[in-house]
Amino acid sequence: MIYFIVLQLTDYFDTSMPQIMHERSRGGKYPKVDMVKNKHMPIVTILKLGGKVLTFEESKTMVTMAYYVNQIDYAADGVSLDFKPVQIPAVMCKTLREQGKFDESYLSHKNSGKKELYDSDICFDTTGIDTVIKGSPTEQPSSFGVLFFYPCSLPDQSQCAKIDEIKNNYIQVQYLEPEINYGNLEKPVGYLVEPDNFLPINPNQYTEISQILIQYEIIDYYGFLFPSKSVLNYTGTEKQIFYSRYRTVTQMLCSEQEIFDELCDPYYSIIITPSNTKIVTRRTYKGILETVGEIGGLKDIVMPLFFFIYHYYHSSATMTELTKKAFKIEKKPSKCRLGCLKKKSAYEKNSSISGNLISKDTVQVSAEVFRETCKHVERSLDVVEIARDITALRFLVTALLDIETRKLVPTVVSLTESSRKIKRRKSKKDDHDLAFNLLGSLENIESFQLGNSTPFGNELYEEICLDSPYILQEVNKVNLESGSTFNQQIKYLVRLLTLENVR
Repeated sequence: MIYFIVLQLTDYFDTSMPQIMHERSRGGKYPKVDMVKNKHMPIVTILKLGGKVLTFEESKTMVTMAYYVNQIDYAADGVSLDFKPVQIPAVMCKTLREQGKFDESYLSHKNSGKKELYDSDICFDTTGIDTVIKGSPTEQPSSFGVLFFYPCSLPDQSQCAKIDEIKNNYIQVQYLEPEINYGNLEKPVGYLVEPDNFLPINPNQYTEISQILIQYEIIDYYGFLFPSKSVLNYTGTEKQIFYSRYRTVTQMLCSEQEIFDELCDPYYSIIITPSNTKIVTRRTYKGILETVGEIGGLKDIVMPLFFFIYHYYHSSATMTELTKKAFKIEKKPSKCRLGCLKKKSAYEKNSSISGNLISKDTVQVSAEVFRETCKHVERSLDVVEIARDITALRFLVTALLDIETRKLVPTVVSLTESSRKIKRRKSKKDDHDLAFNLLGSLENIESFQLGNSTPFGNELYEEICLDSPYILQEVNKVNLESGSTFNQQIKYLVRLLTLENVR
């Protein structure tokens, strides 16, 4: 039980294995999502088909990256929509790190212990720009993020790559995605880079990717007496939807003005929008009532089991003790204990009588003899046997003793026990008071006016007066003569059947 209680308490304080329940719901309102705080700003790298990674300057000869936060609201007429794009400039990630604006979570995929950034890592500088997206295209005002990959737009277009070079390039877009560890009580969500998004550049195709964000919330529940606690709210990518259409292959170069006027077809556009879907994860930890209930349940299982084990032991020990008390015998101990031959002591060697050992108060017998004696004690304790013996005893007492003698039996027992106590003490003057008490008792016996009908006569006198001179002086005047001849003959039987059994 103690071991199990320790296990249950350990399990109660262990928070590494909660019960997890997910609840998915969809509401009418769309949340506001800060793309910086929720780690939705990507890192971009341009690669050649053979695996060569292009630097930031080399990437500009292939594609032009433009990240916007489009804020949409109704125009003054209340019907048309007014778009206000806010551009987020693309810079080297090294520059942001040097300025202390870089999120180190983006380095989780780096194998190097130094976590170095390369010249090829391209980030977006959000300093002073509101990166909150909200709402949906059907409700205004709203805002969403969009990342475009246009053809080369360098002022000196002669530096732009040719179409054959562009076909052999890939765009790698790295996102931070939540890493869930529900066993971590304090920090259940971490972030790891998802580096496997490779987008091949196809001059004949324009692909629009709709990246939808979903809300997550983690709630902890500790059971009865403890309220639910919201631990963390975060967002992650629920899904990506791809739409593709044909683009003009001859448009391999664009000016900045054409891009601003939306006259240049991009290779890719990634639109980031929030979702009104929410997943609530409830972590349920072991509660007090559950722990106490399991401990109580185990007790209900353990108690009957150990009850039967103890019942067997208790029955055996009780029978052994009863046999020892009633017959002054006990079972001889086994000579072999734990596989070793027990050496006989000198006392055991010298106190052997007919194969039995005599201790201070008992006689040690063999297991067979002790077993038969136990059976005899068990039969003697049977209610039927006790009723038969009492009936036989009552018949003998009624047949052998007269009414006056039967009335005197309790008094004689009391006086006899008192006399024995006096014998066990040294004679003191304080015994004088006790002598008068016994004398009064003897006078009560005399008041029955039984004459010679009592069988106790001299026997009672000897029990009371022996080794007590003060009592002897006081009771000399009491004349307790011997009983009748018939009563003298049954005196021994009466003492055996009454006084000795009572004592």
